[in-house]
Amino acid sequence: MAQIIMHFNQVRSPSPRFTTGLSLLEVLVSLFLLCTGALGVIKLQLVTQQTVRETRSYDAGMHLAFEMATQVRELPYQQTLQQQVAQILESQQTNSSLLPHLRMQLCRDSTPWDNDRQTLRWECLTDSHAGSILKLGWSDTEDESVPPKIALSIPAQTVP
Repeated sequence: MAQIIMHFNQVRSPSPRFTTGLSLLEVLVSLFLLCTGALGVIKLQLVTQQTVRETRSYDAGMHLAFEMATQVRELPYQQTLQQQVAQILESQQTNSSLLPHLRMQLCRDSTPWDNDRQTLRWECLTDSHAGSILKLGWSDTEDESVPPKIALSIPAQTVP
């Protein structure tokens, strides 16, 4: 009987080989969690890079818009908007790397915002009493349907 009890105790006690280390299931769960975390970090990095690129484009666009608005204000009062646009269009090519496929429009527009589409519009609603509006837009493709990203109002010039 003593032999049976001793044999029973040996069978019930786990061997040291099974009590040390990790099971295959634990390793797989750990690898899954590690890969999920790594994918999240990669996605965050990609979103950050896209946001930085868009921010640089908007910054360059605003700088260009303010520079062009200053040029418009300095032009003689007698010049028409078409003459002003012709003189200013040369500056478009200088920012082609930050503002790919840049499009600009300078016109008199009383309502540059389209309430139906909730975006700026390229079309100018001609109003002789409206102030000058400088509209800038850019995109990675040559898509003409992309709305303007910036509409800058240029104060009316005073007659000397």
